[in-house]
Parts: sequence; C-alpha cells; structure tokens
Amino acid sequence: MVKLFYYLLLFNCLITFGQNIKIAEKEKIFISDSLIGESGKFYMDGKEIDINKVILSPYNIEMKTFFGKTPNTQGAYLIVRKTKSQILYLNEFIEKFKSENGILKKSDKVIVTIDNFLIENLNEYQIELDCIVEVKIQLDKNYNNRKTTIPCIFILTNRIREE
Repeated sequence: MVKLFYYLLLFNCLITFGQNIKIAEKEKIFISDSLIGESGKFYMDGKEIDINKVILSPYNIEMKTFFGKTPNTQGAYLIVRKTKSQILYLNEFIEKFKSENGILKKSDKVIVTIDNFLIENLNEYQIELDCIVEVKIQLDKNYNNRKTTIPCIFILTNRIREE
C-alpha cells in the first residue's frame, strides 16, 4: 500500500511538471510596414505563397531573407519581382489557351505538364507568363475519331537550363 502511495505521488509530480512546459511558438518576423511573416515562409506581393506551386522566371526574381531577433532561427523569405509581368492561375491559362486553339476547344479534359512534371490540380498552381518558353500540344493521330483520348499540353519554362 505504501508503494502504491509513492507511485501516485511520483506520478502526480510528473503530471504537474508536464503542465509547465511551454510550446515553442513561431517567431514573427518584421518584413515591411504592412507585412509580418513567420520563419520558413515565403512571401510575394504582400501575401504568403507556396513556393512549390508558383512558377516564376529565375531571371526576374530577387530573394531577400529576413531574420528574427532570436539566433538560430530560420528566416522569412521575400520574393521581389524585377518586372511585374502577369501571373495567372494555371487553370485560367489553360482555359485561355484552349479558347484560342480550335483543336482543344472541344476537349473537356487535358493533361498538363510543366518542365516534364505532371500537374494534377491546375487551380492550385500559378505561372508567370514571361517564364513560358514553349507550349506544345500532343494529340493522338486518331484524336477526332475517339472520345477517350485526352490531349496533352507540355509547357516548357526558362527554369530548365539549356544544355
């Protein structure tokens, strides 16, 4: 019985000690008067962006890193575009491209790749129009006879190094 009492006392102390541990908060980083960021996040045009879903020309951007007050903290990144070219959501770009192309007008679905990477959710990606180098369409030779064939749109950007 005494052992049980000691175990309960020890367990109670551990529970009480565990409640005093603070969870680390992400540090707020001052970027500009109108923008306060968090460490490890990317910002462009005053908004947070997912850097993996925004296709930009590497020749048109300048990356600035802002650090917080505490040492060893990952910084917040501000992407500044040198020239303000148009950025569209990929689904808007594809719809515009389809409307200007007679073959693609009748297609409900298309397969889209950017720099040989398949893009599944077109409404999640944005693309800077100045970074597009070439757009190719691949159709099956019997495309007009089959309703199951889906055309492919291959977008090449200036992000790929020329060899």
